[in-house]
Amino acid sequence: MSNKIYYPKEYSKLSALGSEISKTTLCLISGNMGIGKSYLIQQFLNGYSGKKIYLKESPNNVDVYYSIKRAVDDNNTDSIRDLTQDILYTASITKDFVALCQANPKCALWIDDISTFNSKALKQIHEILKILLLLNSELKILILIECSKDRLSEENSAVFYDIRSLIEQVNIIELQRPDMEVFTHYFKTLFKQPIAISHPMIQHICKSAFFNFLYIKRYVEYLKDNQIIYQENNFWYCSDIDHSISCPLLEQTIRERYNKLDNRQQDVIQKASITGMEINIELLKRPLSILN
Repeated sequence: MSNKIYYPKEYSKLSALGSEISKTTLCLISGNMGIGKSYLIQQFLNGYSGKKIYLKESPNNVDVYYSIKRAVDDNNTDSIRDLTQDILYTASITKDFVALCQANPKCALWIDDISTFNSKALKQIHEILKILLLLNSELKILILIECSKDRLSEENSAVFYDIRSLIEQVNIIELQRPDMEVFTHYFKTLFKQPIAISHPMIQHICKSAFFNFLYIKRYVEYLKDNQIIYQENNFWYCSDIDHSISCPLLEQTIRERYNKLDNRQQDVIQKASITGMEINIELLKRPLSILN
C-alpha cells in the first residue's frame, strides 16, 4: 500500500496510546483477515520512536516460548537455553523477555495475528500477558495484539476472549470496511503505470474480492496473469470479467471460513446462497424465521 492512512481515526488512537505510556498497556486490533490490521500497525510503528519487538507464530507451531526466544535473540541479548519442554526453559525465556522489556522503556511489542497460533501457544500468550500486566508500571510498554477473528477456531475463541478480558474497552480497535474511495485508492497503488480502468470496473473487482485488501491484491494478480488486466501503451486496461472466475481463486479461503461455522450457521448460509452475494434480510426473515 502507499503512505495514505487508511484508518486515520484508529491511527490517531494508536499514536495517542504510544505517547502516553505510563504502565503496561494492552491494545487489541481486530477485524477480518485482509482488512488492513498489519498495515495499520506497521504505519504506526514506522513513526514510533521507541524500540519495537515483534512476536510471531513459530515454525511448525512449536510453542510461543520458541517465538519469544527468537524475539530475545533478535535483540542481541545474552544467549539463553536451547529449546526444551521443561519448566526451567519457560521460566528462563520469560525472565529474559521481561528483562528485554525492562531495558527498553516505552517499547512497543507487536504480537502478530494470534488467530495463527495453535491453542497451546495461545494459552501461553495469555499467561505471558498476565505476567507482563502484573509488573504493570515497572515495564511501561505498549503491547499491540493483532487478531483476525474470522480465522479463530472454536477451540481458540475461548482463549481469545480470556485475552480480550485483560484489555480495557477503550483500547480495543475493531476495524470495519472502509469507504469505496479507500479501495479505489488502494487498487490504483497496485499498478506502477497509469490505469485506464473505469470506476465501475474497479468497484466490480473490489466487490468480487469481498472488499478485502488481501483478496483484491490476489485477484488483480490473477487477472494480470490471465491477460484480463493487460498493459498497452504504458496504460493498464481491463477486459470484461466473468464474475465466476473469482470463485476458484478464493474457494479455499471461503471454505476455511465456512468450515468454522456451526451446523445452524452453515444451514443458514446454504439457504441464503440462493439470493446471491447481496442478501435481503427481509427475504431471510419471512420464509426461514431468522431473526438475527
